Amino acid sequence: SPHPDLGAVLKAAKDKGGASTVYIAKGTYSPTLNHDFGTSTSTKDHTFRLPNNVTVYGGFNPDAGIITVEQRTFKDSDATILTADSGGTHHLVVMKDSNSAVLDGVTLKGGRADGNSDTAGLNRQYGGAVYVDKATLVLRNIKAYDNYAKQRGGAFYVEGDGKLKAFNSVLYNNTCDGDGSAVYGQNGNTQIYLVNSTIVRNKSNTDNNGGAVHVSNSADIYVHNSIIWNNTRNSGTITALTGGSQSDFRVSHSILNDNTENFSGDQYASNIWHYEPQFVDYNNNDFRIKSTGVGVNGGNSALYSTHGTLVTNVDYYGNNRTEGTIDIGAFEHQTPINRAAAYLYVDKNVAGGNGSGDSFVNAIKELSDVMQ
Repeated sequence: SPHPDLGAVLKAAKDKGGASTVYIAKGTYSPTLNHDFGTSTSTKDHTFRLPNNVTVYGGFNPDAGIITVEQRTFKDSDATILTADSGGTHHLVVMKDSNSAVLDGVTLKGGRADGNSDTAGLNRQYGGAVYVDKATLVLRNIKAYDNYAKQRGGAFYVEGDGKLKAFNSVLYNNTCDGDGSAVYGQNGNTQIYLVNSTIVRNKSNTDNNGGAVHVSNSADIYVHNSIIWNNTRNSGTITALTGGSQSDFRVSHSILNDNTENFSGDQYASNIWHYEPQFVDYNNNDFRIKSTGVGVNGGNSALYSTHGTLVTNVDYYGNNRTEGTIDIGAFEHQTPINRAAAYLYVDKNVAGGNGSGDSFVNAIKELSDVMQ
């Protein structure tokens, strides 16, 4: 039966051992345990610690019949939100100790890494939303916004040869007082992959490096089919990617402001566009791209397939990724509903098609879209 305490469920998965899958219904959840699954006197040290070999899915709405992974659409009405209580928390999600996990379909907001010391090796000034240390974390269909770090990684922070793969994800309005307002990676063989993701309007309160995404000390960054746009330093200057001389910087089939002058490592770039992405409603955080945007059919499907399966994977809103060539960013542009058709077909379980509604193959998922 459903359990109201996500932290307790994650601890039970750790105690059980082996592979576990957790489904989270829509709603708001705050952490109740620390990163070692114990209790703390301060709620600031509470976090959602992901145990080894667990897959966590959010975005279910049983009252609306959304009970399978394939039915999820990640609309605001179905959102699974992981956030802090009124006291705040240094890191919303922690992954460490050579473990691996998947987090899919949740919103991360309100993390505040504003502490003054370390706790068991985790820096309380790094990674407001996600902290990865010596571990591997796959993020799918994640929305992260309004998170803060006093030093590094307003949203995501990765260290200790850790690996973070984020795709179909949206990061916006995150801030930090140092480098990497959205993402920061450091140390050795640390690797960060941003695939079909959208990183917009994050701010670093510094004019040193800044960078929406920053890597240092030979950490490497891979940006594929993604948008990094209008992220700023303290002075208001645009900054996309920054990094150290020992880091590799590989960007392909992506849209970003023409500003990577502080990146001194090896650069491997191809099919980069510096055109305005043409968001549907930038001011109101609707980062879907219009049909006239360069990102439509501008991606590389093979780059996505390295991290997922195009046949079964969908974009952030649950739309099919295989209508033509894959788009750039977290949202796949959809063919407009064919309102001139004699009949419109609706099927909430449709898999594939172009969403025009001219047949059951191309069915519209939501009846409410037809009634607009």
